[in-house]
Amino acid sequence: MNKELYIFTLLVASFFIHFVFFGQPKEVVFDEVHYGKHINDYLNGTFHFDGHPPLARMSIAGFAKVLGYKPGFDFSHISEKYPDDQYLILRFLPTLAGTLVPLVVFLILQELGLSLFASFAGGLLLALDNGFLAQSRLLLVDAFLLLYGFISVLCYLRYRNHKKKYLLLLAGIFASFAFSVKWTGLSFVALPVVFEGLDIILAVKSGGAGSLKTSGAWFTFTALAVVPFIFYFSIITAYSSILHKSGTGDAFMSTLYQKTMHGN
Repeated sequence: MNKELYIFTLLVASFFIHFVFFGQPKEVVFDEVHYGKHINDYLNGTFHFDGHPPLARMSIAGFAKVLGYKPGFDFSHISEKYPDDQYLILRFLPTLAGTLVPLVVFLILQELGLSLFASFAGGLLLALDNGFLAQSRLLLVDAFLLLYGFISVLCYLRYRNHKKKYLLLLAGIFASFAFSVKWTGLSFVALPVVFEGLDIILAVKSGGAGSLKTSGAWFTFTALAVVPFIFYFSIITAYSSILHKSGTGDAFMSTLYQKTMHGN
């Protein structure tokens, strides 16, 4: 088979695996009890505190608003039955993200020089992984973390193989998306930082400090530090702007911050 046929087959298989019996079980599972409340807060504009950055939940909330989701269900406890099919809207984006991750892994394995069949097998094995499958079929955020993180790795590997600077910039942007879902996503920006840092050190060691101008060090710093910080800061700013009403997270913030919220 050619590459396009492998990609098509992998996508079809991953889509079927992730969406067959979509929506089961029809009850609150694990951390859906927290993330569901957060989605309601985004739609209502009420402030909550969470230990993770907000990108994934903001994305789901935006998608839900476009599709007309009404935040009436309170997600009060695990195993609570959903009263209608609106919860399917909330589970859709994580499931779609999980569907796409095996394709990104296939492309990563291609950049690493594996054969088409070996790359296809790697992507298919990930699609069949029970733990990853369970995570991505629920209202959870790990599928977003892996999708953005692996796209960052893919962009960086293509940059190493093809030396096109925009790919390094994309690697930094998608890494910033990954750690805007969870801070563990910082590990995805660590890979290019380590390798590019070593290249810069070797260039300076062999050519002196003047080689910094020709080594691309400033562009590397911009792509892997400045641009990701700008994206992350913008996302956090959006979080603070959307959640402008007094809510359950008030007690975690300073008195001065609380005074900026409506209703406090």
